[in-house]
Parts: sequence; C-alpha cells; structure tokens
Amino acid sequence: MAQKKKNLMNLLKNFLFFIVIVFLIAFIAIILLMKFNTNSNLNFFTVLSGSMEPQIPSGSLILTRVENEYNINDVITFVPTPETQVPITHRIINIERKNDEVIYYSKGDANNAPDNIPVTKNQILGKIIFTIPFLGKLFAYAKTQTGFILLVILPACVIIISEIVSMKKEITILKKNNEKTLS
Repeated sequence: MAQKKKNLMNLLKNFLFFIVIVFLIAFIAIILLMKFNTNSNLNFFTVLSGSMEPQIPSGSLILTRVENEYNINDVITFVPTPETQVPITHRIINIERKNDEVIYYSKGDANNAPDNIPVTKNQILGKIIFTIPFLGKLFAYAKTQTGFILLVILPACVIIISEIVSMKKEITILKKNNEKTLS
C-alpha cells in the first residue's frame, strides 16, 4: 500500500514536472518570437492600450497571421508610419482602391473617431487569429532583463538543480544495490 502511494506520488510529480517543462519551453519560444520578430507569417504581440476593449483588453497576448487580403471588420495589427515601431491593433472599417493600391481605414473599437492615417498592405503585420487576455503583460515583463531572469532563468535553474539532485539520488541507490549484489 505504501509502495503504491509512493509510486502514485512519483507519477504525479513527474507529470507536473513534464507540464512545467512544456510550459517553460513554450514560454521561452514565445518570448524569443516576440523579442526577435522574425518576419514570419505568424507573430505575437502585446496589446498596450485599451482602444480595442472590451473585445481585446489592454495587456492581451495576440497572435497574428499575414493574409493575402484583408476585409472590413478584420482586426489587424499594423505599424502606422515607418518611424513608429509600436504596432497598433485596430479594426478595418473601410477599404478603398487608389492607383492600384489598396488603402485600409481603421478604428479602435473603444475610440470615438477613426484613425487619422490610412494603412497600406505593406504596413500590416497580420490579422488577429486569437487573443489571450492579460497574458501579454506577463510576456512584456518577461522581455525585460529582470522579468527574463525571474520568469525564465530562475525556473530553468530550479529544474536543472532538481534534476541533478534526482540523478544523484538514483546513482546512490544504484551503487547501494550494486554493492549488495556483489557481496
């Protein structure tokens, strides 16, 4: 009975350890994708303002995908001017064609007026695929030096140390069992 309980506890511990490892790997992958924006078709961003509330709260993590075309009511992330590096996430409210170029007009759901500057396809970083409310705050913090240390480096060190301790225990047990069989 005690052995079954111990085996169950070990199984539970290993399962939780596996979940933590998977979460940590996913967390690091998302941070790296956010930090080193790879010009891929999929990108993660953190929503910094409340202009799209209540649908997309400030601090949400969003995943965007580059599309061949965008339609009215699509929620897109774009860079308004080449000088501006902070992306904006707003809804397309109108589309016009001017000189073989498609011009998109956007507006934040919570804003009273449309955006002042129209957007071209070259400025669009993608259409929102999904959002996870408030998780973006955690990822934004993880992109800072302190956040990276606390949320990535420290947990990784704890896992590594835990594995080293576990390996030492296993080696000690194997040595004892080996000594018993030899004598």
